[in-house]
Amino acid sequence: MTVCHHLKYFSLQRSIALISISINNHGSKVNYHTVTMKITVEFIGIARIITREPKISLEVKEGTSFEKIVQKIGELFPDLIGEIIQPDKKNLYDSNMFSLNGEHMVLHEEMGHSSPSDGDRLILMSILSGG
Repeated sequence: MTVCHHLKYFSLQRSIALISISINNHGSKVNYHTVTMKITVEFIGIARIITREPKISLEVKEGTSFEKIVQKIGELFPDLIGEIIQPDKKNLYDSNMFSLNGEHMVLHEEMGHSSPSDGDRLILMSILSGG
């Protein structure tokens, strides 16, 4: 006979996890289901030239920092590393920034501890231009 306990929620770093615990004669099993969010990353200028993509859609865990998103972008587009993304693979060079929904520039100081929300649009852009 199996005893099931479902739908226990807890919050951890702005993430909500659903725990499903099934206990039977053979022991226990724990399944974690993490809530994800979908964001769009748009590439402008040199970032678009390097990626050859106008935009991508990413699905990440809720609460994922901008720094972790930079890491994910670097994994998908390794040619950005050294040009847009610093060699540490988690920070943008100072001449590049994210614009959040075209309304707010994400400061470099915010990258490690701030995160976008589900449905947000990040625009990766250079803040310097030549002439």
